[in-house]
Amino acid sequence: MFLRHTKAMGNNERIEEKNEFDAVRRKSAFERGETKKTLKRFRELSKFLLTAGLSAFLGIAGCAKNDNVEIPEMPPNATYIKTTDKFMSFQQEGLSPTQVAKNQVLVTFTEEATLPHIQEVKEWLAARGAKHVGQIPDMKMVQYELRNGDDLSNILDELKEKEGVWIASPNTVLTPLLDPNPNIVGDAINGFYWADKIDLREAWDITTGSSEVPIAILDSGIRVGSGHFSGKDIRVGLRCIFEDGTIYYGSDIEPIEGCIIKSSEGEHGTVVGAMTGARGDDGVGGFGIAWKNPLITVDVVNSTRGVIMGDVQAAAELAIRMGAKVMNISLSACHNDACTGQATLEDRAYFRNEFLPAMRLAYKNDVLVVFAAGNDGFKHDDKWLPEDHSASEYYYVDNAILVGATDDWDDPTCTMDWVALGPLCEPRRYLHRCECASCSDLSTLGHYFTVEGTVVELSAPGYRIAMPDWERTDGSLVIGNGTSLSAPMVAGAAALVFGEYPQFRPVKVKDILMRSARKGDGCRDVGAGVLDVAGALELANEEVCYELASGTSISAPDIYENTVVFFQDGILKYGDVQTKEIRDVPATEECSPTALWPHIWENTIVMNCSGTSCDGVCVYRLGEENIEMVDEGSWPGIQGNRMGYMKQTPGEPWTLKMYDLVTSDVQEYILPESFEVFDIPPTGVYDSKITAVIRDREAVEWRPELYIYDFDSGNLQHIPSYGEIGGRVNVIYGDKIVFDVERAVHDSDVFLYDIPSGETTLLADGFSFAERSDIWENKVVFYGGDGERTGLFIADLSAGTITNIFREGTMYLGALAIGRTAVTYVGSTSAASYLYVCPLE
Repeated sequence: MFLRHTKAMGNNERIEEKNEFDAVRRKSAFERGETKKTLKRFRELSKFLLTAGLSAFLGIAGCAKNDNVEIPEMPPNATYIKTTDKFMSFQQEGLSPTQVAKNQVLVTFTEEATLPHIQEVKEWLAARGAKHVGQIPDMKMVQYELRNGDDLSNILDELKEKEGVWIASPNTVLTPLLDPNPNIVGDAINGFYWADKIDLREAWDITTGSSEVPIAILDSGIRVGSGHFSGKDIRVGLRCIFEDGTIYYGSDIEPIEGCIIKSSEGEHGTVVGAMTGARGDDGVGGFGIAWKNPLITVDVVNSTRGVIMGDVQAAAELAIRMGAKVMNISLSACHNDACTGQATLEDRAYFRNEFLPAMRLAYKNDVLVVFAAGNDGFKHDDKWLPEDHSASEYYYVDNAILVGATDDWDDPTCTMDWVALGPLCEPRRYLHRCECASCSDLSTLGHYFTVEGTVVELSAPGYRIAMPDWERTDGSLVIGNGTSLSAPMVAGAAALVFGEYPQFRPVKVKDILMRSARKGDGCRDVGAGVLDVAGALELANEEVCYELASGTSISAPDIYENTVVFFQDGILKYGDVQTKEIRDVPATEECSPTALWPHIWENTIVMNCSGTSCDGVCVYRLGEENIEMVDEGSWPGIQGNRMGYMKQTPGEPWTLKMYDLVTSDVQEYILPESFEVFDIPPTGVYDSKITAVIRDREAVEWRPELYIYDFDSGNLQHIPSYGEIGGRVNVIYGDKIVFDVERAVHDSDVFLYDIPSGETTLLADGFSFAERSDIWENKVVFYGGDGERTGLFIADLSAGTITNIFREGTMYLGALAIGRTAVTYVGSTSAASYLYVCPLE
């Protein structure tokens, strides 16, 4: 979305703006007598599309007819959408009036929808006289055309109640918000300040992109001959139209007989494509972010009104099929005839709700979707989706990022009056920079331009930006403004990170972009701050951690050598950090792991277990078919061939136990009757030693204290500093114990206790808080913050250093563990949890 105020370099003549994209219209060569030939061509093309398993799911039979025009029977797995030139204003309850395609609905089914559910919906629509006119198989979406006079609102309400239906919506008109009244501005050469604002030149010292990471531009077509794309790899998705208005989408090179190529080389798509990836080493025109990355362009201009939601969804499917790793969408819903109305909070949430099918498909294919936040100045865009959405649907939000716009002072962009009048406004602009007044009328204080709010996650320059003059072929530049220019900067930056670190998932790249964002020195930050491309690449290099697993809930990881054990959505699993293969620990009704802390050593996992034939402490040896119950008890720990755990029989004292995994010998120590074992943390084990947190009911201060019992010597040792300081969690390795002290919520310290000397050392000295610690040999890992950095740290006890290996940003850090080869930790968003592995060697 951008508003354009232009002057071509070296040319003082005003450039006329075009309110609509040009479309290439060719005379149809289709003849009904060629139907058989066309059908054969369609069958050949079907290999590019979905498997036949979805054929029964979405297929239609017979020929479609409209105004006596016959088109060939579509293959059941083809992607096609029906265009229209008929529109109307439509208002749903609680929303503003929106421009939609007349008499069209889009229905998307849930992942769990069965064929009977889908067939029932199709039959219900057919019984009402609706025609099946389009489909997007990968998204489980169908398009229907209703009869004239049907009540669209009632039909949508009834569809939403049908079993198996996920989303039912009108076919909404979208707009790139072109300014119909451009203004003259100064020399375009001043429009390159943004490159330094986002540290782009420093980033290019690291990389200028990768041919393996295509970026999709879902917009008008790109005008390759504008002088800004010399030598650029631009891949055009096939989009052709039959005489009845049915548009076919395919990744084919040759057009289909009877289907006329329809594309537009529009201003908006050309500008967005150039900002994303125009080459900066060709000596012509301007430059974009990712020079070497291919661009996938799929023209979504459908009709006289421009862009319709069904086309964007079909284009997204095609772009993903063509290999896109990043998709840029710089479009907004059209809320009145002129597409200039301001959307409400509910409007915005519903608009993104309509995009969920594309976001779901992007999530399933590891594609990052970048949205422009908008230009209408709305300040409280605080809700990603409508409130009736389940938490699981926010999975798809993790793969999307909303981008706002800032100016050359890092302030949120203001009304375009500043650009219209140019340097004459600078003094007044400076005096009222945080009030955003119009240059010509101070009564307009507060007239902002960029959309803001809690769901706007990042910003990039979108004010006085040098961009291609698409109407010329010599690389000329003009000045433009808007979030449509900010979003492709972020899309290009994401592609640079993907190119350097292909193992990263989109949620990781998004997190890196946000955590590396530069805090501005202006009025306030938009989102996490201003995009810092070099900072993102440097941060990615610092933490070459990768995602091993994801789910609604991940907890309790432990690691030994190359094997990680963890719970994923209640199921105990183990994975290889090198091959990334993950397997389930066997679970049956008779005996299953319970979601407490498992531990691993070599090829043995110890855990709590329960079932019809077990309730206590169990052992599982990797690769075996069953888990084995060892004894009643809880909170086992393991080191070598020894498993330590605790047990209490009602009415009897607590007992500490040590079990030999080779000989099955059991040693036990019965605690004094006044001792009560704290069941958190798990038992720590090293050689013949076992640790436990205990409260003595007879003590003056009934507080948790740390004890070590040595089964070889029979000595019970009290660690006084643990209770005196207020220890919370302990882990033992050799003659050292590391433990946390929680002073307040999110205010903890990490202490190191040396068993031989009895000395306690504040390990995270200078940190405002430190918690969730683990130790392996001479390295301690913990979560903490020192005022400047917050995240995951490793303390090297030999070198006396503390290194930040992960900076906390959009993710909340949870449980962690360290082994000889790697650190593993859980990072969570509002929708999901992710298990990361950070190699140490």
